[in-house]
Amino acid sequence: MRTSILLPLFSVAASFFNVIDARAVFAHYLVGTITDAHALQDINDAIAMGLDAFALNVADPSASYVAPALTSLFSHAKDRGFKLFLSMDLSAKGGGSLSDYDYIFTDYATAGAWFAGPNGKPLVSTFSAAAFTAPDFTTWRASQDIYFMPDFDGTSGYYDAADSWWSYWGSVVDGLFSWESTWPNVGATNDGDLTLDTTVQAGAVAHGKTYMIGLSLLQYKDAYSTNLYRRGELNIAKRMENILKMTTAPLYVEIQTWNDGPEGHYIGNLWTEANGDAQPATYATQRGASHTGIQPLLTQFISAFKNSETSFPASTNPVGAIWYKTILQSTTCPDNSLGGFYSAPSGASVGTDTINWAVVLPTNGATYSIQFVSNGAVAATVAGKAGFQYGSVALSANQQFMKVVDSAGTVQYSTGLGRCVSATCWDDIYNYNPQILALEQGDHASVGCWQMTQQASAANGATNGPFYPSGI
Repeated sequence: MRTSILLPLFSVAASFFNVIDARAVFAHYLVGTITDAHALQDINDAIAMGLDAFALNVADPSASYVAPALTSLFSHAKDRGFKLFLSMDLSAKGGGSLSDYDYIFTDYATAGAWFAGPNGKPLVSTFSAAAFTAPDFTTWRASQDIYFMPDFDGTSGYYDAADSWWSYWGSVVDGLFSWESTWPNVGATNDGDLTLDTTVQAGAVAHGKTYMIGLSLLQYKDAYSTNLYRRGELNIAKRMENILKMTTAPLYVEIQTWNDGPEGHYIGNLWTEANGDAQPATYATQRGASHTGIQPLLTQFISAFKNSETSFPASTNPVGAIWYKTILQSTTCPDNSLGGFYSAPSGASVGTDTINWAVVLPTNGATYSIQFVSNGAVAATVAGKAGFQYGSVALSANQQFMKVVDSAGTVQYSTGLGRCVSATCWDDIYNYNPQILALEQGDHASVGCWQMTQQASAANGATNGPFYPSGI
């Protein structure tokens, strides 16, 4: 563990931080081994998307990769006018003391890139409370002049906003962030539901606290002895719409996540130096299963949220994406009998064979139609309208395609190359990680789709992507 001469931590003048009492949108960012160039690329991409900051998930703060990664990220964030803040992953930390994180505050809090909370003090969050108690946090916070917005949603009474919860934890927190409410429970189908969030936020507001709400594609994980699926069909589309409509708006939104490949809910870059493990690489790689196609839609949401819109305003040009899994619900994988990694994920029964889609159209949106093509046939046509619309369309195997057609019948925007949907289990696992294809200008129907061609190469499906087998 590194050591530093510790002043009373964060007794840095609050004037060092700009007081920020405005809406903002962050992305949860797993801190791992990363090259300096890739750290800069992540920050540039986040800025282009409209994000305000990364919530830097740090598990073991003494790990050898943490300080070099933070140094690169904070240096580039300062240069680019971007912000960062710490999310202490207490669940993965594995014991020790809260003060193990103190060197991060000492070394980086005044580096010019730490995001400030509404009180002008450095924002700090967590992933879970783990085994730490309210007295543990109270003692630790005595030397921290911060704005503390943890994820304590695993604690008793949290999702009920129980009086007993607030009596025990209330003095510890300045605001709350909920992680697990972002997706339906395993086996549930209430995509985009905000019921849990509104209960927790009401409790927070009643106690003079703020709230940060989660936004995510799905949760699919088939690695590290976990194999589950929590619905992603229309979760992100409905949740964006519902967040904008909230009677009491949250102060912050945190997208889960930028780069957590094994969980399937990444929207940014997956760098191989950060995670080259074989199991998640079967389904989650930048080459074979990029999720960056969702970013233009999220940019539209970010703008609407930060401008206090209650719905998506019309876009300048059509913006949208489709997402779908690459096996059918009826597909049986050959090694299913082995169980574990090779079995169907818990919750798989609520998956659907659908093209899931969302679009934001300009003010003349009613002059467009949105057409969906599956396996070479038109599966559905939807009338366009100004602003936001979304839905699901039943699909068949092979290519999945969306196009935006004007009143003259000309394809103005369409999706491009994606992986084929197949009844064959090419990856040797029940791969529920979606392909995400963004709208691009022009007609791209001729690009087709890509697919593995032999079962023996299945483990390289997501790894090698559409250029398999050349270029490996």
